[in-house]
Amino acid sequence: MVVTKDVSEFSEVELYFLIEHVGHMRWRINHDAADGRISNDGVDEELERLYELQHDAISQLLKFRIDPFLADGKSPSQEYWDWWYKWDVYMKNLSPSEHDNLVIKINNREDTSNFNVQ
Repeated sequence: MVVTKDVSEFSEVELYFLIEHVGHMRWRINHDAADGRISNDGVDEELERLYELQHDAISQLLKFRIDPFLADGKSPSQEYWDWWYKWDVYMKNLSPSEHDNLVIKINNREDTSNFNVQ
């Protein structure tokens, strides 16, 4: 995954997309490597790189007044999970055309402010 924009510039919906997609990628790579579907060569380095990207994205939630981590600075807080759940429900309730429109806007770096959890 290549991110061509500094995560500190991401909108809230862009952060949700990044966090969600990187989490999926981490799970998939780990799962496929464990089952022997992909080579283990470089897997640990890629998983670490993706972890750091996801952690950085989650850290950006502070600008939206979400304290995302427990005291250890690594484990997600309940506040983070509440935020994630609201966004997950919101995204699942978008119509297919609304979802496609959002993806286009994110990919084209267009304004996504009309996509917002209340």
